[in-house]
Amino acid sequence: MDADLPAAFELYRKDPNRFITCIMNLQVYGLHSSLLRAFGSFTQDGELTGLLLRYSNICLAADGDGMAGDAFAKVIDDETGLAGVRGAIETVRAVAQSLRHYKLSSMEVSTFMRLDEPIRLPAETFTHVRGVTLDDLDLVSDLYAQAGVMYRSRMNVRSMLERAPNSPFFAAQVNEDGRPLLVSAALLNIMSAEGGLIGGVFTRPEHRGRGWAAKCTAAVSLALQDQGRLPCLFYENPVAGRVYSRLGFREVAFWAVLYLHLPHS
Repeated sequence: MDADLPAAFELYRKDPNRFITCIMNLQVYGLHSSLLRAFGSFTQDGELTGLLLRYSNICLAADGDGMAGDAFAKVIDDETGLAGVRGAIETVRAVAQSLRHYKLSSMEVSTFMRLDEPIRLPAETFTHVRGVTLDDLDLVSDLYAQAGVMYRSRMNVRSMLERAPNSPFFAAQVNEDGRPLLVSAALLNIMSAEGGLIGGVFTRPEHRGRGWAAKCTAAVSLALQDQGRLPCLFYENPVAGRVYSRLGFREVAFWAVLYLHLPHS
């Protein structure tokens, strides 16, 4: 698919909000990585119309209008070990209707947001927020052990921290009983020349309602903007959406997530 890369970037230029996460993954992993495989949908004239990426147990799918959904579903049905599909809402809905091997457990709508203006929090709000390093591995692992669906294993946390400082990872720290405690954090799921996809925004339940998540998200966003990269993120929880809106993020597209299972599992 090397020869199709210029066409993939042209899809991104025409509709950046729909294709930016595909492009970020292609920029980070490339087409020859063992961690990612890429597929495309084409017209009869050979024009690229959509992208399907497989990494880990997830597929990422996007096209202009959902017409590639049937073709993408055939590819997905031939894959093993998939847990879900994330992508443009029209594409994902079409995939859901065409799957034959995998069955749909549930579908969740996500809102895609991007930050095109300077972050709205004043500098003094970052007093207790700092970048974390490998020295903080125990603290970060303890935080995300409480994070439910956003759980990150110690190995995953170590991998992310080993990419620092090129992958910003910020947390809010307080002291309890004289010992440091991370109460909230935000990180980058992926970062490329185009921008960074923020995720893992989590605050311990007993410390919620104090603005920690907003501060951590703002710190990651500011680090991206200082590097000339676009901060972007997804949300499913309306409360989180309101927090991000107050920081200056704006809603630009709807995506969806399919959670899959096999009939015998």
